[in-house]
Amino acid sequence: MLRDMLLLYVSQEHDARAARFASEVERHAGYVVRSSATLEALGAYITCAPHAVILDMSFPTARDVCMHLRSIAASPLFVLVDDMDDAPRADGLYALPRTLDVCLLATGVSAVLNGEGHLVLRRLIKTA
Repeated sequence: MLRDMLLLYVSQEHDARAARFASEVERHAGYVVRSSATLEALGAYITCAPHAVILDMSFPTARDVCMHLRSIAASPLFVLVDDMDDAPRADGLYALPRTLDVCLLATGVSAVLNGEGHLVLRRLIKTA
């Protein structure tokens, strides 16, 4: 359940997928802060203390954002990738296909935040 959860979504400006994800989360009484700049994303993480971060790896400085968030132990961190074999790996970091439907992405984030993550995420990856 995403009720009262605050999520940070980092992607390119005017990303329609991020907007659809935000609408889906808000439909479940959650909140999404969106960022399209590296320093803005890092500042939003520090000031807003989100429950989770979703990072679109097609974002131009996504690797830098990921490195900085990992350096302060940001977790959970969901990275959306084009190629699952190229996804960064670390504890608390979950790689998901960028093509995953936003409803399924919201389901996966909710599952991890509610302690049911690994099995649900495996199923979601297979469906993408």
